[in-house]
Amino acid sequence: MMSKSPKEFRLYLSFVILALMFAACTPTIDPDESSANITSPTPEVVIEPAPTNEETRDEDIFISLVEAQVREIEGYDESVEIEVNEETSLVSLPGLRLFAATPMVVDSLDIRCAAHGQQIWCSQGALENIVRQFSLGAHPEQLSDDEWLKLVSYFTYTAPLANVDELGSKAQFIPISDQEKISEPLITRHQSGGLAITFYFVGEDIMGFGDVSLNVLEVLITEDDTFLLENLEIWNNFDREE
Repeated sequence: MMSKSPKEFRLYLSFVILALMFAACTPTIDPDESSANITSPTPEVVIEPAPTNEETRDEDIFISLVEAQVREIEGYDESVEIEVNEETSLVSLPGLRLFAATPMVVDSLDIRCAAHGQQIWCSQGALENIVRQFSLGAHPEQLSDDEWLKLVSYFTYTAPLANVDELGSKAQFIPISDQEKISEPLITRHQSGGLAITFYFVGEDIMGFGDVSLNVLEVLITEDDTFLLENLEIWNNFDREE
């Protein structure tokens, strides 16, 4: 080993001292601690915008208008509470909103209404007004077949039958010969405009006495927006012996 001069030895000693000082100042990192300190990316949170005060006021106005219309139709005073709920999953027509108003009275059914602007239409008359307001006879393509069925069944309080299996427990009351007449809903769109809708449905006694009927609903909407509806009863057990 070559001997170092005093100057070289001092430089070498200074280098060693600096290296030892650097090592002493460097923190020791535990591998487990290191992995634990790794920050996972924060998942993106999507916050739905809250309804504006204007939207809330609009909804309150419509609810008030529907409630007032139902009170006028049914003759209820302010002592009868009426619960109004909006139905948003049926059809999409500009500015049209659908509601169900339920008087808090025993054995009372809900009353279906439509609102457009400041106009409120209820029950079956709502269908006629909706057809005229949106020229659905001249332009029936504004609604799909499914939307047409939903709109008609909503305001006629019916549930279209797709097949015999949908009779469920009611099948025990209806003769097989009449059940065999049931076919899926039929919507015929005419080339000149307008359309016809036909479907089977079961009518029931709202009082729950077991009265059942099998019906066919026929709807005709002409190209000049005339609305015609006929309910044909095929069978019922209303006169059965107890």
